[in-house]
This record gives sequence, structure tokens and C-alpha cells, in this order.
Amino acid sequence: MKPVISPRWSGTRSLKGFSGRLQVFFLSAVVAAASLCLQAATAAAFVDRGQTLSRVLPNGMEVLVREEPAFQVVEVQIWVGAGSRDEPPGKEGVAHLFEHMIFKGTEKYGVGEIARAVEASGGDINAYTSQENTVYHITIAAEHFPIALAILADAVLKPVFNPGELEKEKLVVIEEIHRGEDDPSRVFSRELFKNAFRVHPYGRTVIGTPESVSGISRRDMIRFHRDWYVPGNMKLVVVGGVKAADVFNAAGELFTGSEPTGKKRAGSVEPPQEDVRTFRLLLDSEPARMALAFPIGDLKDPETPVLDLIAALLSGGRSSRLPVNLRDSGLVHSAWAYAYTPTDPGLFVIGATMSREKSRDAFKGVLAQMTRLQLEPVTHEELDRARQRIISDKIFSRETVEGQARDIGYLAMNLGDLDFNDQYYSRLQSVDSRDIMEVSRRVFRPERATVGFLSPDEKDQPDDEMITRA
Repeated sequence: MKPVISPRWSGTRSLKGFSGRLQVFFLSAVVAAASLCLQAATAAAFVDRGQTLSRVLPNGMEVLVREEPAFQVVEVQIWVGAGSRDEPPGKEGVAHLFEHMIFKGTEKYGVGEIARAVEASGGDINAYTSQENTVYHITIAAEHFPIALAILADAVLKPVFNPGELEKEKLVVIEEIHRGEDDPSRVFSRELFKNAFRVHPYGRTVIGTPESVSGISRRDMIRFHRDWYVPGNMKLVVVGGVKAADVFNAAGELFTGSEPTGKKRAGSVEPPQEDVRTFRLLLDSEPARMALAFPIGDLKDPETPVLDLIAALLSGGRSSRLPVNLRDSGLVHSAWAYAYTPTDPGLFVIGATMSREKSRDAFKGVLAQMTRLQLEPVTHEELDRARQRIISDKIFSRETVEGQARDIGYLAMNLGDLDFNDQYYSRLQSVDSRDIMEVSRRVFRPERATVGFLSPDEKDQPDDEMITRA
């Protein structure tokens, strides 16, 4: 039950949402041999709104079901429209702590009994928290679907927040925070987002701080449950070997009661960035690290598919530009790019690890690849490879009931539009080299960059003059 930093990434890191992961390292030969077949298959994969049946219960909770008779398992997910961005000031980490406490006892199940009940039926239960959502999910044999649904319903509707267990779990989370502080990559990523989002809650860590977590009380937990865990702010998603009618009937019996209003999410806007922001971390860590981040639009922005393609062009596999031009030459150990596109405006990040003595040259190398995107048209072949990498990942992500449910839940909870995949796919197919150049020029503007470095000695890092000249 680990927190995740975001609902959606696109690039070489894992993500949640419709464009999935770009970590597909063996597709070049497949794409070259079967590009047309892949495009035809993708059209079918994206146009699937009719396969998902939806019903809104009298209390406002939406139930979404996709019947997949070929699967002998079922994925049951409950999505809650509450994450770290919704936490009260000074209570950072309450959403993640809440996720932990859900499994620490309800009116029906004692401590540890929820997991034992699921495992006794051969299932697996877990959860995760992001900036915008908390998701509870069970994968279980289709015949045991009623057990899974009943357990999840009891967990999210009737937690008891045992005071003793709350104190124990706070210590567990605080220890998790301390472990993260020993991980240079986590420390660096946290600092990057904190500097890029100075106002918006996206700049906060999902897990919280030792001080904020230690100050969370049982009353805070009860209040958070009352404000956010209401039927109108939850989605039930079920995919697998079940009948939709059975799911709707069972959900109607388990999720009853009047429709409470709950709390509405507060709007937050990050002010426009007008000057370059720089941070430097001096840690005795090898390898050294660097990253550049630029403000971009949100999930619905028409430029999002273009940015996903830029990320794929830069780091979408062994033959992409950063590995070929920087890693293969020994300039960096690793390099990545991703578009972080949540429901509010996000961030495009390019980063690398390298030997400390190569930090300056690595920085210049990354800048050169950005400039190349701005000035040189991408070839049709290279753009098509990047496009097919994204498309292929979408298809592969739908091979499991968990992947399908995650896709449905994310779109329903955060966009309210299960047809959005089709719009995204259509725009993805229309992107050409001019779009890549125009968006690169608009996004990769020096005055809007957040630039960070991590190494044992500041002398190894590019100086301010080098950064401003970029």
C-alpha cells in the first residue's frame, strides 16, 4: 500500500491512466513488421465505451461493469475522489494514512481479518493513494466476487479507526517517510515538484511529513471520512467473469443510505512561472542527478498527445534519443522524459543520472536534444515508432482485468468521460513533425524551467551562468 505521486505519467516511468506505461523495450521489430495490424487492433481497443455498462445508484454512487467472460477472475475496485491535494493544512498525509487504516478494522472485521478473509478465498487485496484519488482493489476468482464486494463495501463505509491501531500505523508511515529520506531519487523528485509547484498541492508529498502525520488524530480521520467517503464521490468498477446485473444488484444492497453531499474539492491554480528556478542538493550519493521541468497543460489539453509523443521520442525505448545520444556514448548512466498530466496543469520532466564529473556535459547534452526537437523535423519513421510504442502499451495494459478496471476508474473518476480514450487516439494519430516542433518551442522555454541538480559538491554542477545561458 504505497503512495503514488500521480494518477498519470507518460514516459519511462510507471503511470496510471489512459496512456499507460512506455516501458516497452522489445517492440521495434514488432512495430516494423506489423504496424498496420497494430493500428487496426488499437482502434478496437480504444473504441470500447459500449462494452462498459454503467448505473448510478439512488444514493449517487456510480457502478461501472465490464463483462469479460474469457477471464475466470474478477477485479473489484473502489475509487474515491480524494487524495493528497484534498488534505487540510497541517494534516498532510491523512489521505495515505486513511488508506492504511481502512484495513485495520471495521464494524464487522477485526484487525487483520479483512486480509485473511480475502486470502482465504484465494484473492489479493491492496490499495494506493495519489494526489487526486485513493483506490482500493481486490483481484479474486470470479466465483468469489460477492465476498470481495462485501469486504470492500464494509471497509470504505464502516471503518472504526481504533485509536491504538491508529498510533501504530502512524509510526509505520513515519518510518516509511524516513526510509524515503534515505533514497536520493525520492528526495530529488520531491524537491523538483516542490519547486515547480510552489502554490498548488501537487508540490506536496503524498505520504506527508513526520510532523504532519504524527499530528493526525482519530477525529481528523473521522472528519476526512465524513467529508470525502460519500457515495457521490466514489466509483465502483468491476471487470471480469461476472454478469453486470449481478453486480448492480449486489451493489444496490451493499451501498445503501441517503445521498450525503460531502465536500467539494477546492480549486487551486499555480501562478505562471516567469523566471528560471534552480535548486541544488548536496548529498554524498553516486550517481549524480539532474532534471529540467516545464509547466504544461492538464489531461484534457489538446497538446497532451503531442507531449506524450515527445516523451516517447526522447526516452521511449533503447532506440530513442536520450539513450542513443547520451547513454550509449557514456555521457549518462540513464535518462528519461515524461509528461505528468493530471486534472490540473502538470509538468514535463527530463532527467538523467551520471557520474558527478560529467554533470556539466550531461546538462549540455540534454539541452542539445531539446533544441534538436525545436529546430529539426522528426522523420516520419521515428515519429511512427514513438506513436506505435504508446499505442502498443495501451493494448498490453488491457490484457489484465486490473488494467482494464484501472483505465475505466481513472476516466470515470477524473474525467467523467469513458470516450476520452478515443479522442486521445484520434489526436495522437494526427500529430506530425510540425506539431512536435511547435509544442517543443512553446514548452521548452528557459524562463519557465525548474532546474535541479544532486551531487556531493556544488562545484560539479552547472553554475548559474551556464543555466541562464541555456
